[in-house]
Amino acid sequence: MKIVILHREYPPNTVFVSTSLLYQRMAKAFVNRGHEVHVICQSSGRPIDRDDDGVYVHEIGSNLNRGSARARASYSYAAWRKLRHLSGIDVVNAEFFLAEGLLYSLSKRDTPLVLQTHAWSEGWLDSTSVLGSAERRMSAYLEKVAARRADKVIATSKATYQWLLDKVGLPESHIRIVYEFVDTATYKPAKSDLRVRLGIPDDFRLVLFVASLEPRKGPKILAEAIPQVLTQVPKTKFLFVGRDIDLAPGRTSMKSYIEQVAEKGKFKNNIIFTGVLPISDVVEAYSACDLFVYPGLIEAGGLPPLEAMACDCPVIATATGTSDELAGVSPAFQVVPPGDSKALAKKIIELLSMQPQTLRQLAAKHRAIVEDRFNFDKMVNLLLSVYEEVMS
Repeated sequence: MKIVILHREYPPNTVFVSTSLLYQRMAKAFVNRGHEVHVICQSSGRPIDRDDDGVYVHEIGSNLNRGSARARASYSYAAWRKLRHLSGIDVVNAEFFLAEGLLYSLSKRDTPLVLQTHAWSEGWLDSTSVLGSAERRMSAYLEKVAARRADKVIATSKATYQWLLDKVGLPESHIRIVYEFVDTATYKPAKSDLRVRLGIPDDFRLVLFVASLEPRKGPKILAEAIPQVLTQVPKTKFLFVGRDIDLAPGRTSMKSYIEQVAEKGKFKNNIIFTGVLPISDVVEAYSACDLFVYPGLIEAGGLPPLEAMACDCPVIATATGTSDELAGVSPAFQVVPPGDSKALAKKIIELLSMQPQTLRQLAAKHRAIVEDRFNFDKMVNLLLSVYEEVMS
């Protein structure tokens, strides 16, 4: 099978790290199954073709302000032209977000188009998003046009499946659920000296957040919950791992905004920011923390809670994406409503009130849940079955 993947970001040139790594693993898995895979992505300089362990990577388009509407339009047109010059394609897989498959969906074509829904423009909340209001509305409209013309649309959770039915207006026959998968060979319990490196005392509890510091990931909600937690569990450190973004109120740095809130609330000594870490350090962070918290406001799927579970980590997540479906799987996996800092604080206090060893024992079956329900090979097989379905 000759598969072409349209995804604007592909490692090492990436802002949305989790999703782009997901596509890279997916592409390499297809190659290992004997398929020919081409990835069309946005260049970080001049257009080039390169090999990534058997994956043919075509970097195209403009890199002038990579996130700008101009750069995205340049990339979309260049991607469409590149597709026209690739012969013998069996299936095209494109990202739903920002209507990556739009031009291809509108063109005269014999090759089927599959869209994967890892995010959507309407999910980028209010004007403090990477998309302006007018741009977001236009992008949302174009996403729906592409989705209605695609042969199949993949939902990454039951919640996303329902959104595609209700808001996009797709028929049930048009949608397939294929969960985001976790590379359990990478994400697994590991020995860690992270606490020592960060200077965290042995008698302190450690609460971890891993995601970009953008509004929809909920770092502001976690910051609001911290003072409530410290009234009950004062010896607690909160570790924020992820890229800082100028999307705090006033379009300022979210890190600076949280630090200002912490200064006023007198808990600045209880928070630590590391910025982006290598995956090996993220795995150590999952393994070293007492509790992982993911207070996202909206998610199509949501990988970090699954990555934490693969490391047998206790988790509190909001009722979004796949986390909503995991409510009740374990006493060490708790779900709270999105945007509710009081409910989040209450659950953090509840789990941190347990002895660390007891809490870890309760989380000991988390990895087995991930291996069963979000297995890498299982998800690759499901994706290939969708491709075969549209090809037939």
